Amino acid sequence: MIVIADSSALIALSICNCLPILEPLFGEIQVPTAVFKEVCIPGKPEAEILRTWLVLLCHIVIVPTLCVGTI
Repeated sequence: MIVIADSSALIALSICNCLPILEPLFGEIQVPTAVFKEVCIPGKPEAEILRTWLVLLCHIVIVPTLCVGTI
């Protein structure tokens, strides 16, 4: 399993048509909801391709927010 926590990696892989290599290499791919929303913004590079790929082949996961600075 791999969790992709950065939109830049997904966009770069999409641009070079390399998204299909992720599933054979890692099996299950999880993408945080925030990353999904960021890469699927209309007008962003590769947005439609990424939306289709993420919806069909990935698990969108909710990542809990960390409380920073609390004791």
